[in-house]
Amino acid sequence: MDCSQFSGPIVPIVFNFNLRDPSGYFLASNFEMRNKDVIFMSNAAAVEATKFMTYVRLLVATVNDPIVAAINAYTLKNIVQGTAAAATIVNTPAPIVTR
Repeated sequence: MDCSQFSGPIVPIVFNFNLRDPSGYFLASNFEMRNKDVIFMSNAAAVEATKFMTYVRLLVATVNDPIVAAINAYTLKNIVQGTAAAATIVNTPAPIVTR
C-alpha cells in the first residue's frame, strides 16, 4: 500500500465487519477507538420497511384523526342537547345456540 500521500504517523484504515456473524461482533468489540475515529453502521432491511409503515401510518392518521374528532364532537353535542343517548357497554353472555 502506498502511504506517501499521508503526512504523519497515522494512516487511515477502513475495517468492514459483518455483525450478523458472531465472530465479527466479538472482533469489533475488541477494537480501541481513538479521538476523531468514525463509525458507520448501515440499517437492517427491516428498518426500511418500518420507515415506510411509519409514513403510511402518518398519512392515515392525518386523514383519520380530524374525522374521529368531528364525530366525537357531534356525538357529545347531541348528548348534551339530549337528542342522543350515551352508548353503554353491557357485559352480556353470548347466546346459546341449540339444534
